[in-house]
Amino acid sequence: MILHGKIRIAALITFASVMISLLFLEFRHPEWITGYTSSFVQFTDTAFAALITIVITASVIALIMSAYNAKQEQLLEAHKKQLAHTEKLVTLGTLVSGVAHEVNNPNNSLMLDVEIIRKILKGVLPVLEAHTQENADFEISGFPFGELKQEITALTERMKRNSERIKRIVSDLRAYSKNDVIMSETVLLNNVVGSALDVADHVIRTCTNNLHVSLGENIPPIKGNIQYLEQVVINLIKNACQALPTGEKGVYVSTAFDEKMKNIVLTVRDEGKGMDNETLKNIFTPFFTTKGKEGTGLGLSICNNIVKTHGGKIEVESKVGQGTIIRVILPVNAPS
Repeated sequence: MILHGKIRIAALITFASVMISLLFLEFRHPEWITGYTSSFVQFTDTAFAALITIVITASVIALIMSAYNAKQEQLLEAHKKQLAHTEKLVTLGTLVSGVAHEVNNPNNSLMLDVEIIRKILKGVLPVLEAHTQENADFEISGFPFGELKQEITALTERMKRNSERIKRIVSDLRAYSKNDVIMSETVLLNNVVGSALDVADHVIRTCTNNLHVSLGENIPPIKGNIQYLEQVVINLIKNACQALPTGEKGVYVSTAFDEKMKNIVLTVRDEGKGMDNETLKNIFTPFFTTKGKEGTGLGLSICNNIVKTHGGKIEVESKVGQGTIIRVILPVNAPS
């Protein structure tokens, strides 16, 4: 073993201390050392004892210093990884700001177009209704006008609602990049889950016909950001749905209040393919994904940061072939 410079110094100090102590005993208090037939035997025995003491002491110091150096190397490596992670986040913040600007422009045009369509429909629908009274079997593109009227109205409402949602997300992204996120809203978790289910409805219908929702009663409100928490729920539900091998497998969403710990708990469980231990270790790592080109590797990382911002944590259990359970635990009295 090649000793570190500090270890060699410690060994020399140990050697000097032992030798000084032995010489002190030898020359100042020879009566303390008895049973020797000659001075040579006494010196040999004393020197051997000193050598053994030095070797043992130096070995112990060497082990301690080796462990210390290994720990320092681990801390240095962790610090390097943290710096790399921070650089990625800074880069991501810059990208987010630019993307938010680029998304906002076409979305503003979309919002304007939706309003124009809604105004046109207000003028066109009465004309079509009058025509339907004269022609009861009147159809448009193969759809009875009565059904089509309801669908068109609902469609424009969804377009307007989703466009407004994009606008809110863009606004929040800009605030996030400036560390200026509003965290003082009164959040009702059950309402957040309901809104998230509406937004994720298309993905749910595409992936499963076995959705179960159980919303707990008397769940107290918390302070935070409604939009951000809604994004967490949407992401978890979509991930759960996309993990299902068939539409017969289920997704289970529930909320509850832990009175003892003063926490509200959101649980999303799926009967999907599950994850191995290596995947579990990296699910919150930015840019880590198991979805190939379709995934960005940022969804769960962002969710984890949002939950931490609310003073909470995310717990994950998963077994390959059996599915995954994710719990979002949020304290009622989280710091604002």
